[in-house]
Amino acid sequence: MTILFVCTGNTCRSPIAEALARKIFKENGVDAHVTSAGTAASSGEPASAQAAALAKRHGLDLSFHKATEVTPDLANSADVVLVMTNNLKYYLREMSEWGDHVYTVAEFAGYEADVRDPFGKDNQAYEDCYNQLNLYITEFAPKIAEMVRPAAPIAIGCDHGGFALKKIILNFFDTRRIQYTDFGTFSEESVDYPIFAGKVCSAVLGGGFSKGILICGTGIGISIAANRHRGIRAALCSDAACARLSREHNDANVLCLGGRTLNYADAPEILAAFLDTPFSKEEKHARRIALLDS
Repeated sequence: MTILFVCTGNTCRSPIAEALARKIFKENGVDAHVTSAGTAASSGEPASAQAAALAKRHGLDLSFHKATEVTPDLANSADVVLVMTNNLKYYLREMSEWGDHVYTVAEFAGYEADVRDPFGKDNQAYEDCYNQLNLYITEFAPKIAEMVRPAAPIAIGCDHGGFALKKIILNFFDTRRIQYTDFGTFSEESVDYPIFAGKVCSAVLGGGFSKGILICGTGIGISIAANRHRGIRAALCSDAACARLSREHNDANVLCLGGRTLNYADAPEILAAFLDTPFSKEEKHARRIALLDS
């Protein structure tokens, strides 16, 4: 897996993030390749003197860093692109072919904030930047660890109302190199959604699949059918925030979508949030999930 950190000049925030992530990932046994670039980088420029001094104070080494300008090829080759601000996120999402893999560093850790640019400011501004990055990278390191583990395939199914959206989702899976088994239906001929909910839920409960995706016209009927299966926690989601929370708080193992109600352009971001977000394992959430099957 490749993680690309992006800031503006690639002389302060992103090289600090790159070095810090390497350190934190190594300490946590996370096998990921980490690199950095800038949207307006002057290629070959070293890290700023203050960034290098900051890194040295915290046991990091930026002496060999050379700035690199981010390109579409570089962005597309990374599995996850982590940028410092929302403005950079929108810029990189336009640049890359499949922008669902672009997040702010804070967003990927479950926060809402820009990483403040310390360039041209005092040492305290650099320390504040370091502290932000340290917090966020420490928080999302377990998520990266989960992503780099060999994943079981995804089980996917739909009725006739979800067939068109399913084709888009399968293209997303192919682009992301995600393994899956399609349990049907295979045309827009009218069928009964409980049958396909049963196939996918049985596959997930059988242990051979990590998660399931189910689609009907609104997502309502197929989610009701899915949740009739003991051990299935099916979440009907219409945006990425709900998908992320369904994993963090509810450990949802099946995502349900509405093939006639969802904006298809939103599907990749919702899928990425659902597939890439681990369960928080907080005691209160684990306790509530246990009550579902008690």
